[in-house]
Amino acid sequence: MRVGQARKRDANENVIVEALEHIGIVVMKISGEGCPDLLCYSRGSWLAVEVKMPGGSLTTAQIAARSLAPYPVVESVADALSLFGVRA
Repeated sequence: MRVGQARKRDANENVIVEALEHIGIVVMKISGEGCPDLLCYSRGSWLAVEVKMPGGSLTTAQIAARSLAPYPVVESVADALSLFGVRA
């Protein structure tokens, strides 16, 4: 599911989404200035997650947003799965 305006997505995002959905996480792709890329639902809780290519950097808007409401940044499937207590 996709919510928000269209924008360029990181190349590793789809494989991360597929891995999360495979373990039963509900994933919504979202976008907007400073917004994280994914909104994930698991076991009654929501978690916002930013996806970056390895070595990628946050935008100024993302840095500002994370200072108000911190959200994790993942670069790999292993990073993403670890947020939900799963080892890759």
